[in-house]
Amino acid sequence: MSFDYKAYNELKKTPRFWGFFDAANSQHKYILSLCRQNGWEAINHQTGRSYADMERLGTWLQSDKSPVQKPLKKMDKEETSKIIAALEGMVTKKYK
Repeated sequence: MSFDYKAYNELKKTPRFWGFFDAANSQHKYILSLCRQNGWEAINHQTGRSYADMERLGTWLQSDKSPVQKPLKKMDKEETSKIIAALEGMVTKKYK
């Protein structure tokens, strides 16, 4: 079996890929929390549980509204901090 580079390159363009996160990274875990606070949640239809909608995050990261237009896992700490600041601003605005 060979690796399908064409399929992988297509995946890299999707919001789902842009929203992939590292569960061991504390900044990424905080971003998950901010997504949920913003109402960016999806439902697992098998368990009925909600979770942070990483596809919606990925769509936002690809948009002009994001301060860093790059997949989350490709960002350094400084870039991730900019994303956190923007998401915190959205949460604050939502609750004013």
